[in-house]
Amino acid sequence: MTVDVRKELPDNYKFGWEDKDAVYRKPVDWLPADAVRFDALVDHLSCRLLGRSASPVLQAAAGQATGIAPDEVITATHALVRWEMPRLLTVFLDSPTHFTR
Repeated sequence: MTVDVRKELPDNYKFGWEDKDAVYRKPVDWLPADAVRFDALVDHLSCRLLGRSASPVLQAAAGQATGIAPDEVITATHALVRWEMPRLLTVFLDSPTHFTR
């Protein structure tokens, strides 16, 4: 069974209209520094999006979702920033902590 997600979204999303009050960031804008370890980036994003430091479970989920080791250094040219940032952000936005915030 397939579901057309567009039928479930408000009209402004279906037709590509932007919310004028939303702040859209480029993937590189999520980085707290020019070069940051992946585990530090996960902790930074957790603080920004969830209001708390990243738990060991969240760190593991972020690593599993992206295939990136905790000690890997992330820069503006890293594949995470160039193509995979939505996958990482989903770890936070689809978490129970975010839903119950």
